[in-house]
Amino acid sequence: MSYVRGGGILGQLVSLVRGVDWEVDTIVSGLLWSGDEQDGPWLTSIDSATRDTLASIADAQMRELSARWGRIEELAWGGPPADDEMVPVIEQIAALARRARDAGDNLYCWCCL
Repeated sequence: MSYVRGGGILGQLVSLVRGVDWEVDTIVSGLLWSGDEQDGPWLTSIDSATRDTLASIADAQMRELSARWGRIEELAWGGPPADDEMVPVIEQIAALARRARDAGDNLYCWCCL
């Protein structure tokens, strides 16, 4: 799976799916472990509402979400990617969220600087 940083980048995808403005607390997460407070790595849990939002992404939404998500500053630093470039990443995230939801499991995010 491609690398997608937790609250910021993933939170912006969640906001696009929900049709709301992105805010820092779009994803409710809980710190489970920290290697180093400054540089990480960090392991956080992701709330079930976020999991369910990601699981709800329909195939028909993928290209539009890809185009819009690819334009955020964190993903378009070298210029915006092609409209469909993020589709495989969104497909993988949605599939993972569906598997977790269907199994009654949670999602977790591991990240570092």
